[in-house]
Amino acid sequence: MGSDTAQTVNVPALIGQPLAVDTWTADQPRFPKLRETIDVVDPGLKVHDRKLFNVLLAHSYEFLRTDPNRTFAASATDLKRAIGWSPKKTNTHLNDSLRRLQQTLIVIGYNSNGKLRRRNLSLLITSDVPFSEGTVFWRFHPELAPYLANPTEYAMIYLTVSAKFTSGYALRLYELLAMRVQSGEMSWAVDIDSLRMQLGATEVSYDHIASLHRKVLAPALAEINDYAPFNVKVERQTAAAGRGANKVTGLVFNIMRDPERVIEVTTMTTAPRVQFFFDLHTNQISAEATEESVSDAAASEQADRVLRRRDALDSKYRGWPLNSLAKEWGRDMLTSGKDTKRPFEAFEMWLSYRFGHLFRNGEPQPVSSPDQVTSWITTPELDRAGRSALAMRPAQRRQWVHAARHQDETVDVERMDPIEFHRWVPLIARDLLLRG
Repeated sequence: MGSDTAQTVNVPALIGQPLAVDTWTADQPRFPKLRETIDVVDPGLKVHDRKLFNVLLAHSYEFLRTDPNRTFAASATDLKRAIGWSPKKTNTHLNDSLRRLQQTLIVIGYNSNGKLRRRNLSLLITSDVPFSEGTVFWRFHPELAPYLANPTEYAMIYLTVSAKFTSGYALRLYELLAMRVQSGEMSWAVDIDSLRMQLGATEVSYDHIASLHRKVLAPALAEINDYAPFNVKVERQTAAAGRGANKVTGLVFNIMRDPERVIEVTTMTTAPRVQFFFDLHTNQISAEATEESVSDAAASEQADRVLRRRDALDSKYRGWPLNSLAKEWGRDMLTSGKDTKRPFEAFEMWLSYRFGHLFRNGEPQPVSSPDQVTSWITTPELDRAGRSALAMRPAQRRQWVHAARHQDETVDVERMDPIEFHRWVPLIARDLLLRG
């Protein structure tokens, strides 16, 4: 690094959804990975530890710049799937990987008063893993976070590629080559000793090039050429070793992009408003479509089904703008393409979800002005996060309430009903969206 603070540069954003493994084929999720983290050579780290770090960083990447002290959360099942493990694998292995990552140091070089210094930072400073299925928490070192979020030198790492490697040497070599591709350097010449150091292949048995090739390079290159968005061919550099023999002193990696494997994806920067409809029989929510296709007359017709019991509504929701709310509910219901035989109950459920902050002990509070009846769902992000929470089982919601308490320890939620979502969903909306 050129200074004692991380420089803000324009780097590509995260693409795809790191934890939504089912969408990986289409999304091709990838993220910028800081050179210093690629350069880490720690013989104690296993290949799945490195895969896990890539997933943790991809999941956290977009928020490290603005919230370096953030505690991140993800379900243990999602993390295991993202690194190629069976969801049935015990959390003990996740805990072991996180512990090793927590013991890993990153060295940041910087200048201070004209002198080069090295700053040693722990990769993770917190990890929290449940014994069985549940939510995993982690936190990066806050001094490291700005470097991770604004790397001056980096590689775009494809999670689809990272997850497939079985060789730790393959994963390290892939990241080293991806860093060259990112800088436009399609040929990388490196001496054998430096290569061995960067790959962590420093055992005495690899002193002989034939052994190094057979056990390290050949398997790594085979996996890279199978999975990476580029192909690699290797040339040997030699020097005379006497008696007419030549000694291999270095290698040249020639990199060629493979357009058939690279799927460029443009991501939406804004999300359309999502409409909700409660099905009382299945206790589920359905959504989608847009409001434009629903006429005012049709929405009013649905509202009238609710307003037939206007006296009961006026008594319970004193001061609330029931006409406009009923019409909005009717529009949402029609947009979803569903119908209900119990409109009054469906309308009340809709109110409790969207305006849960206006309820006390399960009952709506009177208001002195209709303008006071505003929903906590004010952004597309909250819209989609709420929808994600609605699709969960109560046990899953409990896990995410626990995650919300990591953001605000004062959160007090006992019921997992939608009426309580306003207390915890906004605290972890981004985490809910990143789970896919």
